[in-house]
Amino acid sequence: MRGLLLVILLLPSVLLADGLYLEAGVGAHAEQYDSVRSNGEPWLNALGVGELGYRYGDYKIFFLHISSLEQKDTGLNMLAIKHRFGGGKSGGCQ
Repeated sequence: MRGLLLVILLLPSVLLADGLYLEAGVGAHAEQYDSVRSNGEPWLNALGVGELGYRYGDYKIFFLHISSLEQKDTGLNMLAIKHRFGGGKSGGCQ
């Protein structure tokens, strides 16, 4: 709930600022290729994915959150920076 509130509060600045972005989606994972969570339970499908970040040229700094849509938990939260190598004609981080 706090995460949703944060997204709602930040959404206007994300939409107005150049380089800032907000992505959301739903995904699934192949359990046979994944380990269990820190509490010993497996991840259940489906997963919710949210990312808020800033792109500058070939760099991207972002906050990523992934959590189960079927279980109440804190999910996986990650703050990261990426550099894109290559990228074809469009260039920049995707």
